[in-house]
Amino acid sequence: MPRDERTPLLGGNGSHEPPSSRSKRTLTSRLDEHLDPSSCALPLALQCFVSGLVDCISFTSSKTWVAFMTGGLTQLAISGMAWFRFVVRDWLTEPSPGSWEQDQKSAKHRDEASNRIVLSVTTVVFFSLGGYLASHIKAPFTVQSSTRGRYVLLSFLQSLATTIVILLLVFSNTRLSLEKDPILLGLLSLAMGSQAIQALSLGSKAYSTTVVFTSTLAQLVGAAVFPAFLFPVSLTSPHHSRIASSEDEKARRTSISQSRHQCLSIVLLMAGAAVGSILIELQSATLPTGEGGSDNTEGGSSNSLQFWPLVVLALVQAITGLCWWFAAAQKREEEEEED
Repeated sequence: MPRDERTPLLGGNGSHEPPSSRSKRTLTSRLDEHLDPSSCALPLALQCFVSGLVDCISFTSSKTWVAFMTGGLTQLAISGMAWFRFVVRDWLTEPSPGSWEQDQKSAKHRDEASNRIVLSVTTVVFFSLGGYLASHIKAPFTVQSSTRGRYVLLSFLQSLATTIVILLLVFSNTRLSLEKDPILLGLLSLAMGSQAIQALSLGSKAYSTTVVFTSTLAQLVGAAVFPAFLFPVSLTSPHHSRIASSEDEKARRTSISQSRHQCLSIVLLMAGAAVGSILIELQSATLPTGEGGSDNTEGGSSNSLQFWPLVVLALVQAITGLCWWFAAAQKREEEEEED
């Protein structure tokens, strides 16, 4: 009996993969890709901008750092010693007639030092917690932790944390503020801790950190190409030898590129702080006197001043997540060498 030509040679069951399964497999494979550090300059640069912006917001409102932990730990020690000094002085000094105003002033300074201790401890603890969680979290559908899905997920979670802060400020009817409520600063610091782990785990030499830039500045000024990297590559060729080996020339160009990216990271940190300051000043100018305006910035709630900087912060964090999605992946050979 002749075979029906309409019947396929192979069985029809399972010969065609459903489009939904194929798209899901493509999504999973993309989330599992390892990112190429050399192609991640844009999201890392945005993170530097975020660090400057968030520290401007927190320091302007509460004189507390949420990203710069060197400053946070130093503030904690200074506030702790100030509080201890007030307590000891009050304990050793006997109250005298007519010293009521002095006692009230001392109590006010002691309370301020106590509040600053709480804020500093909160930011340090939440920063550490954010780093710990980011080191152990795995994105859905991904097998390994150092993958595209992890970076995308963490960036959107950071944006979500900032959005929660905005909603708490808006719907609390001024009962909450960045100036005195540690939970709000804690959420911002939680996001910064996870951001720090993103840069560290990626292994980018130019952007080894996107939070604390003391080491970046030291590496920049200590590089062999400093300050030659500021000039065109053609003007930085060694004068002692007109003919350099291709390996030496490649290493020199790599060092120049790395130093330029490090310089850019510092500039973007300052740009983020400058943008935050400008937004706060513009918002302050639109508020009436007594509600955070320029004539009485301490007389009212600072929530209105921080609203738009926080909105910009959440948007930039979300954009950073999109940049991780579109960043190039490592080649298969490089992944096998790392394994």
